[in-house]
Order: sequence, then structure tokens, then C-alpha cells
Amino acid sequence: MLPRTRQEAIDQGMPKYNTQKSCKNGHLSPRRTLSGKCTMCEADKQRRNLARRTPEQKEMSRARARARDKQKRLEIRAARQLANRRIEQ
Repeated sequence: MLPRTRQEAIDQGMPKYNTQKSCKNGHLSPRRTLSGKCTMCEADKQRRNLARRTPEQKEMSRARARARDKQKRLEIRAARQLANRRIEQ
């Protein structure tokens, strides 16, 4: 159950709270504790921004994601190799 006020959410260390009141756009969704913004409004804004991206921007995003994935795979492989060395000793 989410806290009812922003202050309660801050006190409890919760990332979201729910006032049961609609935002200026009529959403009844939870709000973020740090910003006080409606989560549905944030999602709508992100959707609009993603739709406006150019093909070049989309490709750059994909390239960054591939680089992150490759880096993560390398880290996992290194951790497994280290664990195997420790087991062998």
C-alpha cells in the first residue's frame, strides 16, 4: 500500500505515493516522491519524445544499448572465470 502523502513517502523512503486525487490531466495514478509528478503524465511525455526521434537518434540509442549489453556480458564472463579459478584452488 502506497503512502497517501508525499511527506509520508519521504519518511518511509518510498519512491511513490498515491493521493487518490487526479492530476491536472485527470490521471489517478501514483506520483513520484522526488518530483511529485504523476507517473502517467511522465509516461505520456516519454512516449511523445520517443515518437519524435529521428532515425539517426534511434540508431544511436540502439548502438549504446548494444555497447552496454556487450560490456555486461564481458563483466559476467570475467566474474565467472574468477569464480572458477577460486573453486579450482
